[in-house]
Amino acid sequence: MTDIGFTADHTAPTYKLNSPAAVAIATFIGSGLAGAWLMAENCKMLGQRDQLKKVWGLGVGLPFVMLALSLVLPDSVPGMVFTVAQTVVMQMLAKQRFETALAAHGASGGSVFSKWRAAGIGLLFALALLAVLIAIIAAMMQLSGLTLSELLAAAGM
Repeated sequence: MTDIGFTADHTAPTYKLNSPAAVAIATFIGSGLAGAWLMAENCKMLGQRDQLKKVWGLGVGLPFVMLALSLVLPDSVPGMVFTVAQTVVMQMLAKQRFETALAAHGASGGSVFSKWRAAGIGLLFALALLAVLIAIIAAMMQLSGLTLSELLAAAGM
């Protein structure tokens, strides 16, 4: 035994995991898709590949659920409510799914990815979503022959 309680042949895991806080940060900045990306990384590292479809289904489905809610709830509900709700759901699910594995990982000397990395991944997803939105608007303008202001007016914006 060494002075820190491990046998001499003990080695810490060489892989890193994403904490629930990192999942929350990525989700807040880049939607449920970014949070799902980090959760999927954890699933792969922990050998839980059978969970990938569920994680990605949640990451894709949650923004659509929030969009649907935003359309049926009154305009007086601030948009930030949907972002916060999405963030809380993803963080709770990450905690539920990975808390035990993260504790064991940390106890064996493993580490977690930086929260700055999570913020960067969230930003990349936000930029990708913005690019998709711009492409959709450009296609709608091209197909309809309307200008941006006319298109927005037709959409009631």
